[in-house]
Amino acid sequence: MKVALVGSAPSSVRLAPYNDPSWKIWACSPGSIAHVSRCDAFFELHRWEPGKPWFGVDYRMWMAQQRCPVYMIEPVAEIPSSVAYPKDEMIKRFGPFFFTSSLSWMFALAIHQGATEIALYGVDMSAQEEWEFQRSGCHYFIQRARELGITVTIPHESDLLSHPPLYGMRENDPMHIKLLKREEELTAQMKSAEGRMQEATGAFWFYKGALDDCRYMLKTWVSDPTANELARANPSPAQPEIPHLMAAEPNGHTGEPIIVSAKASLKYHGKTAKKKTAPAKKRGRPRKAKANGADHASQG
Repeated sequence: MKVALVGSAPSSVRLAPYNDPSWKIWACSPGSIAHVSRCDAFFELHRWEPGKPWFGVDYRMWMAQQRCPVYMIEPVAEIPSSVAYPKDEMIKRFGPFFFTSSLSWMFALAIHQGATEIALYGVDMSAQEEWEFQRSGCHYFIQRARELGITVTIPHESDLLSHPPLYGMRENDPMHIKLLKREEELTAQMKSAEGRMQEATGAFWFYKGALDDCRYMLKTWVSDPTANELARANPSPAQPEIPHLMAAEPNGHTGEPIIVSAKASLKYHGKTAKKKTAPAKKRGRPRKAKANGADHASQG
């Protein structure tokens, strides 16, 4: 049995023998499904959490449509062909120390099921979290497979067969010495750049604050002197909006129209009316007529 283990690294994921029926295609990762034209087993060994970025709708629908076994931590109703991965059986045979990725679990199961040749496509383990932690698991199972006489094929496009430097022994290697010095230089340059970046960040926020203040002044303190004086002055009381009334002056002459309140107008005109009325008759005896011709006439 020949098994091609397919990951999602773009360097070689398209090179898997999809059109060769003598190979079984075992795949993992949502990043691989766009390239996997056929699949004989699929592996999703993370906790089932629909709605998380890892478990998008398209990915879940794709797994639900598969007729091949979908190995999971435990069966999921949404995935009809899901089956539980035989974890305990693999740990008993291979130990617990090197199951560091989905590819490690896939590799172990391929060996356990009697594969005679195993190939890896779309597997680089070049991201930092991969080569620092996950790559060693693949290296372990490559070694175990070869010890069992299983042919392991990895395309040249993959980084996977680049073994880690030999501890201690690497220190005498010219390339190690050169790269170690280069690391020191880059570390110093990075620290210098970090200091300049912090200085530039401080300058940026200083100038931003000054710019905000300048814009405030432009929109607040640039004004016309007359408009500014009017804005600061208290306005005169507004006159009541009533029609012009003709008011008589105290001497009886008609003056210019003036604005007066209705109450003041009535009061003023009332006093005027009283002054124009005929004076009341005085009480008491009538005065005698002066002695004149009439008096002499009455006496003669």
